[in-house]
Amino acid sequence: MAPKKSPVKGEARALEPEMDPFWAQLAEAEEGERLPLIDIQDRDDHLLVIAELPGIPKQNVKLEVQEDRIEIRGEHALACELGSSDYAYLCNERTSTNFHRVVPLPMAIVPDKAKAKMGEGVLEVRLPKKSPKAAGRSVPVKID
Repeated sequence: MAPKKSPVKGEARALEPEMDPFWAQLAEAEEGERLPLIDIQDRDDHLLVIAELPGIPKQNVKLEVQEDRIEIRGEHALACELGSSDYAYLCNERTSTNFHRVVPLPMAIVPDKAKAKMGEGVLEVRLPKKSPKAAGRSVPVKID
C-alpha cells in the first residue's frame, strides 16, 4: 500500500515561493541581530512601509531605498554600568542589538521621492509608485 500524501504538506509547499524572502533573511541574520516587524500597504499612488522599531531613536536608523527594495538598519545600544557596586542584576534580558532588514517590494518605486517619518518606535516610509518609463537607482532617505 502506498503512503498517503498529506494535504497540509502540499499546501505548505505551494506557499514556499511567497515565504522564501522572509526565510532567506532569517537565515542570513547574524547572531544577536533582529529583524524589525514590517507591514507593506499598497495605496493608490504609493506603497506605505511601516516598521516597528521600539525604543530606537531615529538617529540610530539608516534607511535606503532602491526601486525594487527597502533596506532598514541600525543599532539599539543600552547604557550599561559594568562594575557598579550599587546593585546586582537579578534578571538582564535587555541587550544592545543591531537590526537589519532588506525587504523586496512588490512593484517598482521612485527612490528620489521617498519620504520617511518616525515616532513612538514606528517608522513609516512613503514610496511613490514608479511609472514604467523611469530608470532606477539607490538613494539614502532622511528620516524626519
